[in-house]
Amino acid sequence: MNDVLPALLNKWLPIVGREPSNISLRLMTTRWGSCTPATRRIRLNLELAWLEPELLEYVLVHELTHLWASGHGASFQRYMTTFMPDWKHRRRTLNRHIIG
Repeated sequence: MNDVLPALLNKWLPIVGREPSNISLRLMTTRWGSCTPATRRIRLNLELAWLEPELLEYVLVHELTHLWASGHGASFQRYMTTFMPDWKHRRRTLNRHIIG
C-alpha cells in the first residue's frame, strides 16, 4: 500500500482540493478508514492492501471528502458524487468484505 498511496494522493489531492496534515496506516478492527477534520488527520486500515486497488482509492477519497463535509449527509454525498461518480458502487463492493 505504501507504493500505491503516493500515486493516489498525487491524483486525488488536486481533484478534492484539500490536503490532510497526516495519513497513517494501522490495523483497524471496525473501520476501513477515519478522518478527524479538525486536525486534518486521516487513518487508513492496513487491510485495504489485500483488496482491489479501487477500494483503497474509494476509502482515500471518502476520507479526503470529510475535509469538506463531516458526517455522511447530503453535502458529503454531493461532494463524493462530484469527485468520484461511481462511489456508491465501490462502497457496495467494499461492504462485501469483512474487516479483521
